[in-house]
Amino acid sequence: MARVDFIKIANFDKFVHFLLFVIFAILFYISMAAALFPGNRKYMPWLVTIIISIGYGIIIEFFQKYVPGRDPDILDVLADSLGALFGIIMVFIKKNLHENKIN
Repeated sequence: MARVDFIKIANFDKFVHFLLFVIFAILFYISMAAALFPGNRKYMPWLVTIIISIGYGIIIEFFQKYVPGRDPDILDVLADSLGALFGIIMVFIKKNLHENKIN
């Protein structure tokens, strides 16, 4: 059976990495980081989310060298990291806009 490539966009996999890590960082912040650091630790949830997200991307790529047919790619780590940063920036902007409306 012939293999069908549905998406033939250059570096589309990097976009997918970016998008998945945007989602990962947002969900991690909402579900874990803010709950773990309540109170006056204003920047700790943001920092923890970025460190965990980037670390997770690095670990995934590291272990790919042990999976047959997969190779680690530093550009995937870069896409993951940029996606995590973009996601946390989106949360930061949304949170600040919401707080400014309240005040």
